[in-house]
Amino acid sequence: MSSASLVKNLQSDIAQFREQSITGNKLDMAAEGPGQSALLIGLRAQFSRIESDMRSLQSFQSRADLKQQAMQSVEGSLTGVLTIAATGLDDLNETMRVSLQTAAKGALDELIAAFNVSDGQRFLFSGIATDRAPMQNFNQINPGTGFSPAQVIENAIAATPPVDAASATALLASIDQIFADTAAAGTNFEETFFNGAPTGSPPSQARISDQVIVDFGPEGNDQALRDIIKGLAVFASFDPAALADDAFPVLMKGAFDSLSSGLDGLRSGAARLGEQQRLAQSLEDRNGALKTILNERVVNLETVDPFETQVRLQALIGQLETSFTLTARIANLSLVNFIR
Repeated sequence: MSSASLVKNLQSDIAQFREQSITGNKLDMAAEGPGQSALLIGLRAQFSRIESDMRSLQSFQSRADLKQQAMQSVEGSLTGVLTIAATGLDDLNETMRVSLQTAAKGALDELIAAFNVSDGQRFLFSGIATDRAPMQNFNQINPGTGFSPAQVIENAIAATPPVDAASATALLASIDQIFADTAAAGTNFEETFFNGAPTGSPPSQARISDQVIVDFGPEGNDQALRDIIKGLAVFASFDPAALADDAFPVLMKGAFDSLSSGLDGLRSGAARLGEQQRLAQSLEDRNGALKTILNERVVNLETVDPFETQVRLQALIGQLETSFTLTARIANLSLVNFIR
């Protein structure tokens, strides 16, 4: 190798080690040995997958928290309605009857508002139809059918007035059909009361890792929500003081049982979602630990030993200075100087 080439190579090596000394990072992974570059690429790909999973987990947890808050927010008012009703299903006094109707109307409005929650981009109780609010306001006409939920219940009452125990039982059966989607067209729950994805649609799910997909908790047309709205609708739609004495206990027991069953179902749904959240948290903790380990491995591969770098840099500088000295001495050599 010529002196000029040697000097050029030394200068290049010195520049490389000087930059490594400043940045702390290796400049040429291929020079570190066979497979080092491939190993680093693989680690970085794994690191990126973990970061993607963690973003999915955080999104799931955020939305699940909103759903949990919605369900918890209505529990107090629903329990309050049940408490009033339970004090005397067979014989509430007039004041208690009015209190029950008022509490049911308030709880119904609160439930509808709570279950129309969104994260700013999607409604969370609409199933896969996340672009529309799931719960129709009770007194607002649904443009799809021309009825409001309140009108559907009022029409059922008008068709089967509860004047005695038998007619009250028949009315409850017709209301059951509404909430089971087997009533006349336009009067069913999923036509007038609910605007989300209908029964039979794919379930709303969340991918929380490459291998794990979980159900995204209760939806607005689950049986629990149907039972709750049915019970509240019955409590809210009658003038309790005007009900016949033998019709009143039949209607009140039917509404009480429906609301009680629905509240139990809602709590079970919240518990199942909580289990999914605990699974997500476990994966998030695992990914956090794995991310730390991978980051340490990447850092170890990419970063240089500052002491080693300085030693090699000084050695190269010394070689370059020696090369310059020898070159200068050779340049000054001549036969005249030798024979003097």
